[in-house]
Amino acid sequence: MLLGLGFSLDSFAQTVVFDQEIYWQHPPNSTYGGYGFYWWHWTDGGPGIENYGDMSPTDWTTPLNYYNGEFQLRFEVLEMPSNETFYIQFGIWSDYSKGTSHPETVSGRKLVTPGSVYSGSLGSPNTWWQKQPADPVDFSRPEDFYRIGIVLWNNSPTCIPMGTEWNADGCPEYAYKYFPMRARVTVTATSGGSGPVIYPPSYSVDYTNERTNKVVSTDDQYSYSSSFSPVYDGNGQYLTLTPGTDVYFRKKADYSKTQHLDVPSRPATPSFGINYGSEQTSTTVSSTYEHANSSDMSGAVTGTGAAVTLTPGSNKYFRARATSSSFRSGIQTLTVPSRPSAPAFGIDYTNERTSTSVSSSYSYSTSSSMSGAVSGTGSPVTLTPGQAMYFRLNATASAFASAIQTLSVPARPAAPTVTIDFANQRTSTTIGSTMEYATVSTMSGAVTGTGGYVSVLPESDLYLRSKSTASAFASSILHLDAPARPAAPAFVIDYASETTSTAVTTGEYATIADMSGALTERVSPWH
Repeated sequence: MLLGLGFSLDSFAQTVVFDQEIYWQHPPNSTYGGYGFYWWHWTDGGPGIENYGDMSPTDWTTPLNYYNGEFQLRFEVLEMPSNETFYIQFGIWSDYSKGTSHPETVSGRKLVTPGSVYSGSLGSPNTWWQKQPADPVDFSRPEDFYRIGIVLWNNSPTCIPMGTEWNADGCPEYAYKYFPMRARVTVTATSGGSGPVIYPPSYSVDYTNERTNKVVSTDDQYSYSSSFSPVYDGNGQYLTLTPGTDVYFRKKADYSKTQHLDVPSRPATPSFGINYGSEQTSTTVSSTYEHANSSDMSGAVTGTGAAVTLTPGSNKYFRARATSSSFRSGIQTLTVPSRPSAPAFGIDYTNERTSTSVSSSYSYSTSSSMSGAVSGTGSPVTLTPGQAMYFRLNATASAFASAIQTLSVPARPAAPTVTIDFANQRTSTTIGSTMEYATVSTMSGAVTGTGGYVSVLPESDLYLRSKSTASAFASSILHLDAPARPAAPAFVIDYASETTSTAVTTGEYATIADMSGALTERVSPWH
């Protein structure tokens, strides 16, 4: 295939050895290695991974001789704990059956600076260091390669941060600067010839914006099928990504230079619940999540590690936030029920309590804020005239506390106005059926008025009040203080004048003991 640049692509035969985004940790990892080593080809009794990239699995010397060709490395740090520079080497280990005397070859070290992309030549394998110069790695037997990968070196001092159980010369104390690391690694090989090196496309996922991390070059094509059918040309714009839908890229100049971009699915929707008692979420909401009052998540607020306050009747929306390696989750709609209606307790004015019993499902307080609230006991609640009482239905495992009922409790009516008719030894007015009276201040044994006067005897106090009604308490109690009877007058006879010895001016007199027919005139001659 001619490229229009004056040379044949086959004249330099560039082939992908490895092209992938990697996640590199320090502890030994059963998937790839660890301790400063990342092997994508690994068959030494481990997981048995055979990954030759696009290289031949049978011979790297014929028909294309990569041993005498040139290898290229592109290394881009995507995430790393520090900005420390470090060295990278490419290596091949062979003939695992030979034990510690196995062949091994590695390229020269290349300095990588985080924040920039290293892209350059690793030279020709025929110039690389050989562990066994007399028994070099045989590129004609790639089937006997048991490791292909890269090695990371600390810059100063120059050492590999491997564990001491692997090699006593390791420097694991520097591992914290580099691991865990996320990087894009591309290794290609050419067998000779001339012409520009064509690297495979190298895109990754921008999880926050749900698109490629960079615009899709007009030199590239993309498809949602590994067969590139249908295929679309890059247009210098970001490509919007759909979680769970992988994308395949290739170079227009060389269809063999491809990239499979693994686009993970969207994480599961969160599942927060309701604590109806505290009117909050049932669990804390960490900074991994965000919440909003709107279903489109506008104005979303990041969790703080505390429970989120909920408003009865107003739904809340939650989702996991995007990270450097994960899309934001689906949105959870937390349906928040309305607050139940306030209860409707009434007043029993006769017994000065609620008209019905108050069960333990309710609580009550003399404060509108329900401070110091007390749970019902299954009996009516005593009321104090003039003191409002507040009630609500308690929260349950599936319902909020109700709205608060304000039970307005009227003041006690004033005591009736009744005085003593001393002349007739009775009340000054008649006592009707709306009133009652008793001879003790507790009103025990009280008698309802019949519409007549009530006798008031000297030194026999009387207590009166208006009776309770369906809408009013019994009134305050009137105390009629009945004084003692005054002493009898001490008139004597003036025998000379046949009259009382003194005039009768403030009293009365009669000729019979029951005082019937009593007169108030002055006594004349006494008979």
